[in-house]
Amino acid sequence: MGGGSSSSTPTTPTTTTSGSASLSGTIASSTSSVSGSSALFATAVTPTYDESASATLVVDQNGDGIYGDSKDATYTAPVATNGAFDFGTITVPEGSSYKAKLTVSKSGYAPYTKIITLNDKQNVSIVADAASAPLQVEVVTLPAAGSAARQSSFLKLGVKNSEAGVTSYAKIMSLSELNAEAADQSFGANSVSESVIPLAVFPAGVEVVNAQMKAFDPTDPDDSAKFPGDYKGVGKNSGASATEEPMQLVSVAFDLISLTDQNGDDITLDKAKLAPSKINPQAIDWSACLQTKTRYVGEAQKKLIEKYGDDDNTT
Repeated sequence: MGGGSSSSTPTTPTTTTSGSASLSGTIASSTSSVSGSSALFATAVTPTYDESASATLVVDQNGDGIYGDSKDATYTAPVATNGAFDFGTITVPEGSSYKAKLTVSKSGYAPYTKIITLNDKQNVSIVADAASAPLQVEVVTLPAAGSAARQSSFLKLGVKNSEAGVTSYAKIMSLSELNAEAADQSFGANSVSESVIPLAVFPAGVEVVNAQMKAFDPTDPDDSAKFPGDYKGVGKNSGASATEEPMQLVSVAFDLISLTDQNGDDITLDKAKLAPSKINPQAIDWSACLQTKTRYVGEAQKKLIEKYGDDDNTT
């Protein structure tokens, strides 16, 4: 399958008009294949679209490596019911290229994110793996805004392994309950990832929290392929080992967590509502952090830490 025939909609006007590239693709399935020159729909056929999916392309027009600032161009394209999307013509410098970040999302799944190169006069086809990693979903009703429970309680979200496979959990807890679980050495035996958020930092208008979660293990090839982008980082910019070349990264674990409210809007936690930290460094100060994250690692991940990182658990 090739990209659909729908046109892109730039939300930020571009200023370079001397060259062009095109990008199309499809959400991966067991039968997916793409060809840059093929057409998905005959001209007489009107495609139908998947309202639960979207495709966004952010073009880094100023080359600063930051995607989404005011100097970049953002294109959106609808996704057809068979997974195809097409951004059409994208402006790039004549005889040159732009870097761009492609994000393809489908409700209920971890999104596909990739940094790609758009060269002048080149057609790019992508198979976006955006429907193979289902998210764990929890829906939590918060205590009323301004109530004592809203000011003093915490939301714990987690992913764990069970006989039924990977499952999730969510519960509202008091400070004493959190501390009791943290002191229980047997707790977390089946847990993979946990987050604790003070209820006080949720905006007053948030009544319901819809949490979508996924814990990834990069030592698993399937999970490793879901990493959002490339395993590369910016090199040192000063000193004897300074380099502008990207440096290879080694990942031990990475997580996805998305919080939306009862209206489906993203939730921005209010750090102004955090309590000042009072606890010594050997204890966890749940009230002073927007989100306290605990990640449990397996033997393969521990070996990576021992090989590349700091495995001294006393610091």
